[in-house]
Amino acid sequence: MKKKHSGRISPPEQAALSFLLQDFNQCFEQMRYYDGQMISIFRFIFVAYTFLTGVVTSLYQYYGNHHLQLQMPAVITLSVALALGVFSFAIIIRNRIYFVRVARYINEQRAMFLAWKPMGFENQARMYIRPEQPLYFNGWSSQSWLLYIMAFLNAMVLLAIGFFTCGFSWGVYLLAALIFTLQLLAAVWTLKAYE
Repeated sequence: MKKKHSGRISPPEQAALSFLLQDFNQCFEQMRYYDGQMISIFRFIFVAYTFLTGVVTSLYQYYGNHHLQLQMPAVITLSVALALGVFSFAIIIRNRIYFVRVARYINEQRAMFLAWKPMGFENQARMYIRPEQPLYFNGWSSQSWLLYIMAFLNAMVLLAIGFFTCGFSWGVYLLAALIFTLQLLAAVWTLKAYE
């Protein structure tokens, strides 16, 4: 039989409530941090890819007109960029895992407090209270869209590498499509493994 709460808060309960309040606030800050970090990583990669694409294109056009070989430096530069992009893709996946874990913890705390219906509060706005939400992989979340765009950018860099090494061919297009697909499958598999 469940013991009915008397309405009075003991000193240990008051200390626990104080801890949970501070923990709740810190977790919200942590969620904002992870979300902001994902945006910052994406912004960095987008700027880096734009810059490197501009540099490689400009050098290729300039040196191409002077019949100088630029293939090897372009391939090396783009390969470094691709490695950086794949690494950043993995960091965004890791940050999504951290973000969801903290969000679920916040939902669990909120559910506990709102179950008491303090001052008759009904949560009619349906603020999140389910500790199994959000899902680690939600195909429509803004963080998933960052992953899609990042995978696409990485595939485009691989396409550029293919152009410099063997020109445009169906094999290069297929390899870029394969890399795009493999990145997304790896992300979905990794995130769903946490459910």
